Amino acid sequence: MSDYLLDVLTCPVCHGDLAWTIAQRRGDRIEMAEARCSICDAAYLGLANIKGPDDLMQEMRRIVSGTLLAITHFYPEDDTTNESAINGAGLAPLLFRESALNHFLAAGWQMEFANLCSGKALPTPTGVVLEGAGIDTLPVADTVLTWCVLVGH
Repeated sequence: MSDYLLDVLTCPVCHGDLAWTIAQRRGDRIEMAEARCSICDAAYLGLANIKGPDDLMQEMRRIVSGTLLAITHFYPEDDTTNESAINGAGLAPLLFRESALNHFLAAGWQMEFANLCSGKALPTPTGVVLEGAGIDTLPVADTVLTWCVLVGH
C-alpha cells in the first residue's frame, strides 16, 4: 500500500477519518498497518496489499478470513428530524439499518445482527474536543437508537 492511501481511505462503518499505525514498511510501500477510526473506534488490522482503495468495504471482505464483528448503532428509518443531519454528514448509508445491510451485501458480506438493544439518545451538545476539531453532534433531536453487533461472514 502506498502512503497516499492513508489520506484517501475512510472508515467503512461510519466514514470517519482513520488514524494509522505503521507496523512494517518495505521501501516506500506499507506492508502492514493498523487503522483505527477516530469516530466509531473501529479497528482494522493487516491492511496489506490493498487492491481496490476506492472500496475499503470490499477490501475488508477480500482480506478477512473468518468473521467480522462490529459494534454499531442504527437510527429509526422514520427519524426525519435526524435524517437531514445524517445525510449532511454523509453517514446515511451506514446509520440506517436497511441501507447498512445493503451496503455490506453489495460488498459480498453475509450479515447478521446480534445482541440488539434499544435506548433513548439525547441531542449531543455542541463542543470542541481539540482546537480546530469538533464532534459530530448527532443526534440533533431525541431519538431511540438500536445498538447491535454486526456479524459478517
